[in-house]
Amino acid sequence: MNQVLPQTQCGLCGYAGCFPYAKAITEGASILLCQPGGAQVAQKLKQITGSVELIDQEKMELKRTPVQVVDIDLDECIGCTKCLDVCPTDAIIGSHKMLHRVLEDQCNGCELCTQACPVDCMTMKPIDQSFDAFYAKRGEFKIRFDAKKKRQILQKDDYNRRHAKVKLKQATGDRTLAIRREQIQKWLNDEDK
Repeated sequence: MNQVLPQTQCGLCGYAGCFPYAKAITEGASILLCQPGGAQVAQKLKQITGSVELIDQEKMELKRTPVQVVDIDLDECIGCTKCLDVCPTDAIIGSHKMLHRVLEDQCNGCELCTQACPVDCMTMKPIDQSFDAFYAKRGEFKIRFDAKKKRQILQKDDYNRRHAKVKLKQATGDRTLAIRREQIQKWLNDEDK
C-alpha cells in the first residue's frame, strides 16, 4: 500500500510521511487524504483496501493545487533555521543567522516550512510542471526523507553519548560507578531496538 502513495513525504494528509499514512489506512484512516495523489491514488487505495468510501473525483482534483515549491523572501529571512528542522526532504539550505535558500528541484511543495516560519518570509510559488512530471521524482523525495531521518537518529545518539560523558566527568566516587552502569544499560537497551 505504501508503494501506491506518491512518496512525496509532504504530510498534507496529516501524517508524518507516506509510510505512517499507509499504516493508518490499514488501521481504518480515510483513503481520501492524499492531496498530491488525488483521485487516482484514492481509487487504487480503494481497490487494495476494499474501502466503501465514495470518491468524489471533482472534489479531490480541486484539493490538488498546482505544483508549487517554496520561495524565500531574502530581505525578510532572519536565519532562524526553523524551516530546516521541518523540511522533510532537506530542500532548504542555510545555517543559524544566515540567509536560507531553497533547492527547488528537491522541494516537494509540502508547505511545512511556511507554517514554521516565524516572520512569514516564505511563500509558495507555482512552477511550470505537470503533476505527473513533478511526482515522477517521488523516489528522490523518499530517499532524501529517509536520509534525513537516519541523520537525525545519529545526531541524537551522538548528543546523548556526549552528554553522558559530561555527566560522568562531573560525578565522583560511588556516583561515577552508578552513572556508568546506568549508561551501559541504556546503550544496551538502545541496541536491542
